[in-house]
Amino acid sequence: MSKIIVAIALLTLAGPVWAADWPHRFGPYRNNTTPESVAPWAESLSEAWRLDLGEGYSSPTVADDRLFIHAKVKDKNEEEVLAFDSATGKQLWRVSYEHKPFESNVGNGPRTAPTIVRGRVYTLGITGVLTCLDAATGKQFWQTNLLDQFQAPIMNFGTSSGPLIEGNRLYLAAGGAGSCLVALDLETGSVVWKGLSEPPTSVTPIMFAPKIAGRGVVRHIIYTSTRGLIGVNPQDGHVLWEFPLADLAIGTLPPPTVVGDTVVACSMFTGTFAFQLEDVNGKLQPKEVWRNPKLTTYFTQNVTGPDDKLFAINATLIPQAEIALACVDIKTGKFLWQKPKIGLYQLNMVRLGDDRLLMLDDTHGDLILLDTRADEYRELARGKVCRPTIISFAVSNGRLYTRDDRGVNCHVLPSAK
Repeated sequence: MSKIIVAIALLTLAGPVWAADWPHRFGPYRNNTTPESVAPWAESLSEAWRLDLGEGYSSPTVADDRLFIHAKVKDKNEEEVLAFDSATGKQLWRVSYEHKPFESNVGNGPRTAPTIVRGRVYTLGITGVLTCLDAATGKQFWQTNLLDQFQAPIMNFGTSSGPLIEGNRLYLAAGGAGSCLVALDLETGSVVWKGLSEPPTSVTPIMFAPKIAGRGVVRHIIYTSTRGLIGVNPQDGHVLWEFPLADLAIGTLPPPTVVGDTVVACSMFTGTFAFQLEDVNGKLQPKEVWRNPKLTTYFTQNVTGPDDKLFAINATLIPQAEIALACVDIKTGKFLWQKPKIGLYQLNMVRLGDDRLLMLDDTHGDLILLDTRADEYRELARGKVCRPTIISFAVSNGRLYTRDDRGVNCHVLPSAK
């Protein structure tokens, strides 16, 4: 019997390494990594299909062979949620709803990606409309307006912070007085707890579960405010610790990156810091491990690599917008190498199962496959897959899903064996 199991395992490993779903903006593990592997390509990637869609910065997500998109309805104060067959692009269902008028100088469509958990789709619109739908049919289970419910102000760019779903709760940055961070019941949308009085930001909360001496594993939420990072007890919203990190009031900090028991936090004006938590007289306190004031990041989340490497965007806004790709030693924060002028604002990155990086630049719409083990910037493949875009892409079951100002593009990826 054991020989049969081993044989099946070997056959499985010998074939393409694909993963089924990309149910969250940051991938199956919520950290821009996937077990899928992609081989270098010599010619242009094959486009499977393309869909024309309404306005929005919402990233595509995939679950159970369905692609989900959140978009604005043209010339109306409406948003729509659409489901497509992820292989063919055939529309399966569409749901729309009205919202309050909203205008900004960087687009008027929804910002947050649909999140799929246990057969339900959760979407958050640009004016705070939070909706729970059946992933198979589009049937609405519940809906609420966070800004109205918690009397919260709207950001200049609109509601931009996505949901964090853990267990039977949904955690969101609402932004109201005493309700900046809220926990809702996943099934009903009812309020479990609310807390903090902070301005709203565009950063999605993350879950952090470090092992702390004398306490064991401590699970808590990290909320990124305009003044820094705040550790919160997920059970009741109680604040456990704070780490100052000043940045723009508009809240354009990237989500922090978790590396084991270490948190790496970035900002545009104070640089990048790494810290760990320790128990000091019964209270949790952040202890700085390293800092690099010359590594300034706008809103791109860092991605870990092999050999204690961290890949981060080093951004400049003045005198002109420009970003470099930086490879940093995770343990010390020191630069290993940098690739200048790789884009303007955003270089979306995903770490693949074979440790290579798949990247999408924002100036050409080029997909780039990067060798992360090289001692310098080394591309393995490059090809245009969409128009210039800052929207995160999805990788699922051997396909790449990108979104630009025209719609969604699906390309077939070459599998690495």
